[in-house]
Parts: sequence; structure tokens; C-alpha cells
Amino acid sequence: MVRDQLTKEMVEKGKLLVRRLLKTDLQVTAAIWLYYEEPEKWRLMIATPKVREKGPRFVYSAIQDIVRNGSEDYSPVSLSDITVVKPDNQTVQLIRKVFDPTGEIAEIRFTGNAIDTHYIEDALIYYLA
Repeated sequence: MVRDQLTKEMVEKGKLLVRRLLKTDLQVTAAIWLYYEEPEKWRLMIATPKVREKGPRFVYSAIQDIVRNGSEDYSPVSLSDITVVKPDNQTVQLIRKVFDPTGEIAEIRFTGNAIDTHYIEDALIYYLA
């Protein structure tokens, strides 16, 4: 099996993007790199109540504006690497069972663990509120 790698550059640029998102009115409640077995890819999961209030298209558009118009270069992280979810997303809730809110940017690696019978192959937790 060929596995997509979470590179140091992805970690650093993802952290930079999350730091920027926390300064917006998106009210980010979680930011987690999560490895998906299908399609063997890492995705940056951003949880925000704006997904429920205004819809995912609004949130993707706001993130795209930051990526395109910001003074920072976030590549190799692109909009296609990001998943936006509601704060009550199952994976976010499971991770909250194990980890207390960070309240600040962190890099907590969580690899090969099960929470309530749900297996999480690999994750890097940046932020939990």
C-alpha cells in the first residue's frame, strides 16, 4: 500500500493557515490533519459553526479568499486538501473525548488508536476549543 505522507511543509503551512483562520469570524472550534484510508490522503479538517449557519460553500469561499488573497503562501496546502465540518462532527467529538481543548495552536500526533470502537489511523491535532 502506498501511503500519502504528511510532510513537514504541510504541517508548517497548515499551522500557518489555522493561525490565520483563528483570527477570522469563522469561529474555528477544531483543526485537525486527518488521514483517510480511502483515498489514502491527508485532509485538514476545520470545524466551525458557520458550516451549520451559512453552509459549507460559504466557509470554503472564506478559506479560499484567505489562501488566494493573503500575504502568506500556504502551498502545498490547497482548498482541495481541506474539509469543513460542523463542530458536532463525529470524528471531532471522538477526539474531544480523549483530548482537552488546547485553546492554542499545538501539534499533537495521534496515531493508530481507537476511540469508542472507531479507529483513527493517523491525525495531527492543531486546535480544539
